[in-house]
Amino acid sequence: MIRTTRSAANRQISGINITPFTDIVLVLLIIFMVAVPSMTASRNKGFLFPLPHASVNADLPTTPVIVYLKADGSVKLNETPVTFDTLGQQLLQEIAGRQGQPLTMVIRAEKSVPYQQIITTIDIARQDGINQIGFGTQPNDAPARGG
Repeated sequence: MIRTTRSAANRQISGINITPFTDIVLVLLIIFMVAVPSMTASRNKGFLFPLPHASVNADLPTTPVIVYLKADGSVKLNETPVTFDTLGQQLLQEIAGRQGQPLTMVIRAEKSVPYQQIITTIDIARQDGINQIGFGTQPNDAPARGG
C-alpha cells in the first residue's frame, strides 16, 4: 500500500489508480483502428468494383477479355456478338488462345443494364476459370461511347 503524508497522521490510499490502465486501453484502441481496415481490405482484392464514373482508369498488365453488355440485351465478346448461351463456350475458346497469360475480364455495361445480366456474366466467367474481373468505367469528363 502507498502511504502519503498529507496531514499529520499517515493515511493509506484505498483507491485504485486507473490511469495506466486507461493509457493501455487507448493505445490498443488506436492499434485496432489502424489494423482492422487493412485486414478487411485484403479480403476484397479478387473482385474489383470501381464506380460507374472514375477520375482515373487503371491500366491492366495484360490485354483483358472485354464483355460488352447493352441495355437491349445484346452481348459482345471482344467486339464479336454472342448470346448468353454461347458466352461460356466463347470464353473457353478465348482462354485456350491465351495459354500461360494471366486472365482478366472487363465488363463494360451500360448504366441501364439489369443487375441480373451482370451477375450472370460474372458467374459464366468464374465457371470458366476467370477470377480477375473488373468493370470498365469512363472518366467523369469523357463523353459516353457506344460499344
